Amino acid sequence: MKQAILIHGVIELVAGITVFFLPHLLLMNSELSIESLAICKLYSIAAIFYGIISLLIYNNTDDERFVKQAVLSIMGFHMVLGFYLSGLFKTNIVMHPGVYLFHLGLFVIITFIYLKNVK
Repeated sequence: MKQAILIHGVIELVAGITVFFLPHLLLMNSELSIESLAICKLYSIAAIFYGIISLLIYNNTDDERFVKQAVLSIMGFHMVLGFYLSGLFKTNIVMHPGVYLFHLGLFVIITFIYLKNVK
């Protein structure tokens, strides 16, 4: 089950760094307002730290109960964010479906790993 935390940590870290340096990729809009740019940067910083925290959990704990709770929290985060971003896409606030599909895809992958390893 720790593989889910490792996968999540690496993906969040890479995505956060990418969006920090290329914020227009998040909204797929080259004409970002100052407010949109600020939100993209904040989101990317949060993703970077979420990735770092996931990697720290992966490297520093063997407590199966804690790992299970962490994986369930990660699953919930990506499910909720995926549905929320889907609504933003449907109202044309987010211009590309990849934004919500990314989070729903992570939810599905991490759920599969969780169900495969749950005891």
